[in-house]
Amino acid sequence: MIENDPIAPLFRFVELDWDAARGVLREVKLSKFCDFNLRNLVYNILGKHTFEVRILPVWLEAEKTIEVALLFTSILNWAKGCGGNSIQIPDDFRDVV
Repeated sequence: MIENDPIAPLFRFVELDWDAARGVLREVKLSKFCDFNLRNLVYNILGKHTFEVRILPVWLEAEKTIEVALLFTSILNWAKGCGGNSIQIPDDFRDVV
């Protein structure tokens, strides 16, 4: 491990409380131009308590978009239900959905 390495805390990230995790994420200099935009949560942007998922494919049918949005909702609800505890990640999220 490199001394004073800002990335080193990420190896035990799952053990951090929210304030500590937010501090580590601030050091990474998050961009909003990524697959998952966490900036609004990490930087406490007033009135924007959002987590943006930007990796969804483009479909012309609304049904497909809604199905994938429901999948991400299920994954986030599963993660929230873990209470911040590091647990086994399911191999298949079909049981979570």
